Amino acid sequence: MTYTENSFDWNSFLRVFSRDLLERLEDDEFTNLAPEIINTKWLGYPGMIQDEIISLENSLGTVLPNSYRNFLAASNGWKMLDIEDTKLWSKQQVGWLALKNQELINDWTEFTSEDDSDIPDEEYFVYGEEQDSTSLRSEYLQTTLEIGNDGDGGVILLNPQIKFEEEWEAWFFASWLPGAERYKSFQNLMQEKYNYLLECPKLRNIN
Repeated sequence: MTYTENSFDWNSFLRVFSRDLLERLEDDEFTNLAPEIINTKWLGYPGMIQDEIISLENSLGTVLPNSYRNFLAASNGWKMLDIEDTKLWSKQQVGWLALKNQELINDWTEFTSEDDSDIPDEEYFVYGEEQDSTSLRSEYLQTTLEIGNDGDGGVILLNPQIKFEEEWEAWFFASWLPGAERYKSFQNLMQEKYNYLLECPKLRNIN
């Protein structure tokens, strides 16, 4: 399933995403889900109204990128983004990485121990399979917004230092990669997560 930036329907996309993920869970993972998830086939939450999104932006002191705002309007967070149990947080948990986890930034900076701020654009602005996860500018970590994690030390980030029109660059960052899988937008990250999900074997049919 692919949508253009202008026609992306988050409600439809997330409904399909939720169903297809549930069909790929192992039996014990599926049966341990809350009954309402199994009955509704929905891994999301109620969406945020416009005033709630504006309130979140005011508390963060920024205007959020368009695709992430539209996601929040469809679902205020996400319970399970892949079979590795990656989650997207609700508004109460979203926050700047430097305030939530400065230690992670310090550890990564110490690990790299080299100034990578001069990575040339032709190396940095590579996306997709040709991207090198270590080709990131560590200085950007200090201003990223943390919007989720995978429970294994990885975090999902939005980077306001790199913008493509109204969108911010999106990262899945983990020291064990090492580095970050980077995408041109939050929407691109979600579409790639969905594409990866479809490569996993289907274990049941819940239509």
